[in-house]
Amino acid sequence: MSSRAVEALQRAVTDLLDDYMAGIWWPTPHEQTVIEELWRASTITARHVQLYQQLIDKEHLTKGRLIGALAPAEAVLSNAGLAAGEGRAAVACFQELVSALAEDRQGYRILPSRQQVTVQGMIRLVWDDGLSRIPLECGQCQARTGGTLTVTDDRATYTCSAGHTTSDHRLDAVAVRQAIDSQGSRRRLPGNLEVQGAPEPGQ
Repeated sequence: MSSRAVEALQRAVTDLLDDYMAGIWWPTPHEQTVIEELWRASTITARHVQLYQQLIDKEHLTKGRLIGALAPAEAVLSNAGLAAGEGRAAVACFQELVSALAEDRQGYRILPSRQQVTVQGMIRLVWDDGLSRIPLECGQCQARTGGTLTVTDDRATYTCSAGHTTSDHRLDAVAVRQAIDSQGSRRRLPGNLEVQGAPEPGQ
């Protein structure tokens, strides 16, 4: 069984990497979410593979090809001896696939379906070219600093430092994505962050 998992991982990763480099396959935004989360982990473990798949509706992943590599990767990584021994080369190839996709080596610019940024300072919503600024605050505890913005598909949410999550009608998913993209690879910001506020209904 262990040898079968290693072979399945090696075969799936090789096929995906070859097709990606040949320009005939690239990840979906939902698959890219999993890839980028794995890429940020210093060492990929079976727990990482399991957890990051749970960020996405399973139906989205089972429709794509990446699941063919994720399932055997989880099986191989869950056995430390296997991952360090017989499966070492396959695990290295899996990490190479993750790096290639996360670094967007072919320049496809696939935006993940889920993006997130935590801001140590305040998150300010701005309108009228910056003339109007309103700080986001938690509706439950009124916390204004240490909040996290998350956008999944077309829905944006705000989570305060105490863990209260709310959907604020003033948050626009497109604007939140743009604000997160403007920070490059940073997912924790030491200062403040300005986000374009959602337009008024009818505008």
